[in-house]
Amino acid sequence: TCVTALLASIGANKTAKRAAVIHLLFNVTGTVLFTIFLRNSVAWMVYRLVPINVPQQIAAGHIFFNVINVIILFPFSGLLVKASELIVIKDGRETESVTKYIDDRILVTHSIALIQSAKEVLHLGNIVMAQFEAAKKAFLESKEELVYEIFEHEKEVNKLHKEILEYLVKLDKFSLTNAEKDKLFVMLNATSDIERVGDHIDNIGELLLYKIENKADFSEEATFEITSMFDLTIKAYKYSLNALTCTDPDDLKAVAKYEEEIDKMYKVLRKNHIDRLNNLICNPNAGIVFLDMISNLERVGDHSMNIAEHIMEVV
Repeated sequence: TCVTALLASIGANKTAKRAAVIHLLFNVTGTVLFTIFLRNSVAWMVYRLVPINVPQQIAAGHIFFNVINVIILFPFSGLLVKASELIVIKDGRETESVTKYIDDRILVTHSIALIQSAKEVLHLGNIVMAQFEAAKKAFLESKEELVYEIFEHEKEVNKLHKEILEYLVKLDKFSLTNAEKDKLFVMLNATSDIERVGDHIDNIGELLLYKIENKADFSEEATFEITSMFDLTIKAYKYSLNALTCTDPDDLKAVAKYEEEIDKMYKVLRKNHIDRLNNLICNPNAGIVFLDMISNLERVGDHSMNIAEHIMEVV
């Protein structure tokens, strides 16, 4: 199994290579320990447990080896990691990949590469969804640590977006069928729209940080309005992600419905807030934050609709 793991790591990133090295070190160290110190004890336990059946003795010995090896080496897991980093050296240009599904080694198998790409795009979408939910929570609780969670998600989104685009460009260079090209087109556009959603949420994070630092508190009415728009926009975005996975016409219709409601809500909330500012019900600092927040949420609705429209073009 050590050789299999090492062969599988050929062409993979350095994290995968280090994992293969750790697997090798684990087995080699365990073999040395068993050969020198534990061979007779384990042989005696195996014979007592399964005295006659040789295949079962082999299986039992394998189980004992792995269980005892884990117990012995677990306290030294950090040393195994450090050893793997010394063997597979990190160069100055190396950056760790954040992808979960795509791999250059499967590019030649177009159908599988497309399936894995779709999973990766959805992975990106789910990170942005987590970013979105963190933004809503940060707004309701006014906590800086929640705002910085938004910014951390944004870093991950930007990195993953770049890796997905590079992968899809590589895949596009192969001879794809028309149907495969259509799927690739949807993923390219959806990836860009999802990344833009992340950008708008990052903008909201900056606004929330300003709001907290400057104590620009909203009125109860303004808080309720922003929360309502958050909820509506999250629904639109969620349905656009659902449509990516199953292209359900009902999901596409739901996105269009929610996007229309978001546009109407944006106009109403903007007018309401300008009236509050004119009537001195809301302080000017909070007013600027409010208007910029609903503008960013409205743009999220637009990008959710873009995703749905790209899907509708090919179904």
